[in-house]
Amino acid sequence: MPELKEKWMAKVKEIGLLKISLLLVAGLILVITSFPRETGTKDTSQRSTEVQSVVKEYQITYKEKMEQQVTEALEQVEGIGKTKVMITLKGSKEIVVNKDTPIDEQTTKEMDSQGGTREESHYSQQETTVLVTNSEGESVPYVVKELEPEIAGIVVIAQGANSETVVQEITDACEVLFSVPVHKIKVMKMKHS
Repeated sequence: MPELKEKWMAKVKEIGLLKISLLLVAGLILVITSFPRETGTKDTSQRSTEVQSVVKEYQITYKEKMEQQVTEALEQVEGIGKTKVMITLKGSKEIVVNKDTPIDEQTTKEMDSQGGTREESHYSQQETTVLVTNSEGESVPYVVKELEPEIAGIVVIAQGANSETVVQEITDACEVLFSVPVHKIKVMKMKHS
């Protein structure tokens, strides 16, 4: 241990106590300034994380709601019996916001000393999202429409799936409800409990 202390003291003398102190102070300042400060507005990354969380929660809720509605509807049909429905989604809900797209076009005509003319056109377009103030006083995008996530596939497990007629009725119902092609709908027989 004494050797380690001597080596440390030799390094401190070699580098210089003042330099080490300055490095420590600079490091402390960097650490303090790197913490986000609380202000009236939320940090962009924090807001993005919150939006992703809400979208994920919505997807789960939407999926579960659809599964429950299909299950309840199918169980009302004679011969189908008890069912379990699983729906998979492709992508997520899409929110279409209103965009303001002003177009600026300028044309300049110049004449040279020999009497020739030259025409020059400048075209620019800038797109900005239209914002509105919500009930909390925050500026948020103006939503034009919301597109539900596309359904990738449906699996239905039913007690009555041993009958070809029941399987066809379930397949037709899913196809009509969700505009899903038949090859993305699978109907299977439920095992006896």
